[in-house]
Amino acid sequence: MLIYLPTNVRNITIKTKGFGKVKAGIRVLAARRQRNRRELSEPDLPIKMTVNQQKDQQRDIIMQTVCLTSLSPLIDTFEIVHGLFTGFTTYFDKVEIVGQSDLKMINLPMVSSYAIHMTVQLNKTNTQGCYKVAVFPPNHPHEPTSLAPVEISCRHPVNDIVGQVLISHPDAVARGKTKRNAAVHAVLRLRKHSSKRRARAAIDETIESVCFNGGQCTCGESTCAVRCNSCQRSTPQSVRKEICRDGAFGIFGKLIEKRESTISVGSSTAIYNIYKMHVLQTLMRDEIIEMRNNQIEIWLRKCNQRCNKDISINKEESYFVIGDRNDLIVDTDARTNYVLRLTDRFEKSRTQHCRATIFGPTQE
Repeated sequence: MLIYLPTNVRNITIKTKGFGKVKAGIRVLAARRQRNRRELSEPDLPIKMTVNQQKDQQRDIIMQTVCLTSLSPLIDTFEIVHGLFTGFTTYFDKVEIVGQSDLKMINLPMVSSYAIHMTVQLNKTNTQGCYKVAVFPPNHPHEPTSLAPVEISCRHPVNDIVGQVLISHPDAVARGKTKRNAAVHAVLRLRKHSSKRRARAAIDETIESVCFNGGQCTCGESTCAVRCNSCQRSTPQSVRKEICRDGAFGIFGKLIEKRESTISVGSSTAIYNIYKMHVLQTLMRDEIIEMRNNQIEIWLRKCNQRCNKDISINKEESYFVIGDRNDLIVDTDARTNYVLRLTDRFEKSRTQHCRATIFGPTQE
C-alpha cells in the first residue's frame, strides 16, 4: 500500500480491523525540497497554468480564477497548493469549479495560514479545467504594493512539481508597470542627451536561479564577485576558519575540462564557464561530498574577469574551492555541481604560500 502525503499533513494515523495481530512495517520516502524557480511561467512543465485576478472594490475581495491544462496523459491526479498573500485568507467553501469543467475535486479544500490545499483530477489531456477562489484581505492596514508574490503549484506523488506559476497582488502589478515605464522614459531621455555611452551587454543582467537536469535549482544571484588571487593576502588561520565554519566545504584538485553554458531566465541571460575538477582532497567538518569518479563541476560566471583570466586547463596547476555545502547540487546525470558566488573562493595554488595557507606546510 502506497500513501502519498500532501505538503500540509503533519500527523497521520493508520487503523486496521481484524481478528488477529497485524505486523506492520512503515517505510518513509522523503525528498529534499527543490528550490523553486522564480520565473512567472514554466512552459516545460506538464501542467500549463494561467491565472486571472479581478479585484471587487465593493466587497473588498480578490477573485482568482486558475485554469489548468494537462499536457501529459500520465498526469491526471495531483495536489494543488494555492498560495495566499501575506495576511490574506479564505474559506474552503469559497473554492469552486468553474462551469462544466473536466476538473474534479477529490477532497474538500483545506486552508492553512499560507495556502489552500486540495487534490484534484484532470482526466483529459489538452483540455482546460478551471477553478476560482475568493481571497479576503486582512483586517489591519496593509500596503498591497509591498506584498511579495506567491506561488500556485501542482504537485504529483511521483514527479513532484508538475505545474507552477507566480502571481502578484493586482495593485502591485499595476503600480509596478507604471514605475517601470517612467524609469524607461527617464533612461531614454538621458541617452538622447548623452554623447558616448557603452551599451550594457545582455550577459551583465542579473539572473535569479541556475537549474540543472532534473529540475533542481540553486541561487544565481551575486555571482560576479567571486574571490580569486587572494590567498597571498590571507593567513592560514583565517582560511581554515572559513573551511571549519558550519556549512562550509573545501576541495583541492586539478582542472581537466572547460566548457561554456548560456543560462536564460525570462528576458535575462548569463554566460558561465564550467570547469570540471578532479578532486584530490576534500575538507569538511562532518559530512562527505557525493562525487562520481571524484569529479565536480564548478560554475564560474564569465563576468568574473579576474578569475577567468587567471584560470586555465593545465595539468601542472592545482586549484582549491571554498564554498557552502548546502548549495552542492547532484543532477539526474549523477554530476555534482557548484555555482560560485561572492562569498566563495576559487584560487590557484601556484605558490608554496598558497598551498601552505590551505593545507599546511607539508602539503605538496
